Amino acid sequence: MKRYFKVFSLIILTFLLGFNFVYKELMIVRAVPSSMVLEFDTTKSTGTTIILPIGTLAGETTCYIDWGDGNPMVHYTEPGLISYEYLVEGTYQVEISGIYDSFGYRGTIPSNLDACSKLVKVISFGGVENLDLSGAFYGAINLTEVPNEIPYQVSNLSRMFYNCSSFNSNISGWDVSSVTDISEMFYGATSFDQDLSSWDFSSITLNTGLTDAFYNTALGVDNYDALLNNLNSTATIPNNVDLDMGLNTKYSLVGNTSRVALSTKSWMITDGGIVSVNAKVVDVSKTYGGSEPNYTIEYSGFITGHGIEEITGTPTFLRDIGENAGIYTVSVSGLTSSYYEINYQTGILTIEKASYDMSGVIWDYSESFVYDGTEKTVEVTNLPSGVSVNSYNNNQKTEAGNYIASVSFTYDTTNYNEPTFSNIIWTILKADYDMGNASWNYLVPYTYDGTMKSVTLVNLPSGVGVIDYFENEKTNPGEYIASVSLSYDSVNYNTPSIEQLNWVINAIQAAPTDVSGVIATSSSSNDARIINVSPLMEYKEENALNWISVEGIEINNLASGVYLVRFKEKDGFVASPSVSINLIRLTFNLEEGDDVIITGVENSVLMVNPIIDSDTIYKDINTLVKTNFNKNALTTLYQIGLTQGEDSYIPVSSANVRILIPLELRDNENLKLIHYQDGEVFEIDADRVGDYFEFETTSLGYYGMISPSASLSWIGIVAIILLLVISVFSTVFGYKYYSLKFKKK
Repeated sequence: MKRYFKVFSLIILTFLLGFNFVYKELMIVRAVPSSMVLEFDTTKSTGTTIILPIGTLAGETTCYIDWGDGNPMVHYTEPGLISYEYLVEGTYQVEISGIYDSFGYRGTIPSNLDACSKLVKVISFGGVENLDLSGAFYGAINLTEVPNEIPYQVSNLSRMFYNCSSFNSNISGWDVSSVTDISEMFYGATSFDQDLSSWDFSSITLNTGLTDAFYNTALGVDNYDALLNNLNSTATIPNNVDLDMGLNTKYSLVGNTSRVALSTKSWMITDGGIVSVNAKVVDVSKTYGGSEPNYTIEYSGFITGHGIEEITGTPTFLRDIGENAGIYTVSVSGLTSSYYEINYQTGILTIEKASYDMSGVIWDYSESFVYDGTEKTVEVTNLPSGVSVNSYNNNQKTEAGNYIASVSFTYDTTNYNEPTFSNIIWTILKADYDMGNASWNYLVPYTYDGTMKSVTLVNLPSGVGVIDYFENEKTNPGEYIASVSLSYDSVNYNTPSIEQLNWVINAIQAAPTDVSGVIATSSSSNDARIINVSPLMEYKEENALNWISVEGIEINNLASGVYLVRFKEKDGFVASPSVSINLIRLTFNLEEGDDVIITGVENSVLMVNPIIDSDTIYKDINTLVKTNFNKNALTTLYQIGLTQGEDSYIPVSSANVRILIPLELRDNENLKLIHYQDGEVFEIDADRVGDYFEFETTSLGYYGMISPSASLSWIGIVAIILLLVISVFSTVFGYKYYSLKFKKK
């Protein structure tokens, strides 16, 4: 008996230890689902309510639902539309187990389409046999994935993916040999394009069970061909079946034979027709008397995956008879295809008239004449053979002036185009005064001094005088244009002319005062800028040779460095003295992104030192964390500092700090930010924005992240202690008890 009691104690101990291990494992790992498992994303539409249409047919319903939010599993015994509202937005996996005969809305349109649209994935259909899935995912516009197998002996899949506009999962492996109804199964599934050639349609009641099953889907040509061939190969094909694919679905010659065969059985098939390719003869031309051109074909209408390789045969071209100039039609034939229907389209051959070579014809005029009282004449020379002058117009003149001379020709109009030749503008000029020595008495710009400045003409030729000056006397700074009106002999001479004078009185201007630089705040080396500038200014790097004009109110995309800004010379001002702008980079890049960003400081350089867990300071701070923050451990530690020159920098006002959360910690909702200062560790009141912690501080130094550490559950600890106590008592007192019993006997 003592031996049996010890064995019994060891069995209990083993059981309790195993129970504690399994209990802890179940909190972490979910077993492979044997029930229906659905995934919902409450952010896909308004509200956080989802609906499960369970057991809406007559029959026994007793199922258990784990809603995936940590609440206890719920037992349901009444069939119907079971709704559930989550307290927090997110993605949840819902598990349905137990007994139920159907899942779906069947022929009923759901009243809450927002709840339907939250379904994004079917992880498992479970092991329920004879399950009715009619209208299972009606209106699930965000559903993208389902398993490539369905429960055994499912018979009704009608409206299963009705209006599931995002659905295009591979379901070629489904066993539909027991299915009798797929009517409206993919109705409005506008993304669905899968190969269903492996489906067994033999049990489907095609007269009614196929109605609008694929209406308005995205079935491509190859998959529609496969569907037609599969339907035509079904053992028993009934008559009078309505197959409406919508007008966007087309088939090729690969599926045409099956489509024709089904049509002979009075199938009413509606689709977008057969895919065809256009074979058009490319339009060409030649000159009268020239050689016959080569003819080519331009194809259009190919679909993806089926190009020119689908066209075989040698094209034969035939054109209208004739060689005179004109337009002729060219046709083509001789092409074949096992995929496309070929639409032949004719082209055009244009035979154009020949043209005379007029390239050597010129006017015998090279420079202007000068008026001398005699008649001047211009004519054409070097005409080609067969072309002669018919008449001239404006080719003979005596008076000074500008004339346009033209010519018409006599030529052979039967075989050639009309020879053309450009008109010519020719001139008889008046005599000119010699104005070569006349000039303005102005050499360099004046500088404003309060007195009047003036410019005048000097060295005018005999016979030319000044009638009046314009804009030649000014006092204030500015740019001016001086001109003059002259007197001369207008009968025999051209108007004497002299160019207007652009002259300047410059003013000195002060350097800019409000221009300032904005330091860089990211890892990019070209994101600093200069603000408070204007298009009146120009800038350059300190040692650059050339100035660059400012085009807006700020200068962007600058690298760190020293820049000069000044007012440029314009509108009567000389260039001003320049101001110096110092742009400094303030970010640090650790690996793949900006781990730490600090803004709100001036003229400082950022230093970041990641601390590894083997460092002494890391261990010291981790010890303080475990002491001050129960059951928490240090996960990440940085040392952050700013310098100005050789000195540490302390922000006068608070600096804005952003610290990137490491990738492996971003799903940890219990993550906290701490700061180590003067031998103490305390939690930072930081905002968690996206993948960053953001806060304001006037103190730099050590910053880290902490999270709860794993610990043995109290249930396991209590169980181990109890088992040890029981084992000791049973061994000691059990032995004594049975020893006394044996002695008495």
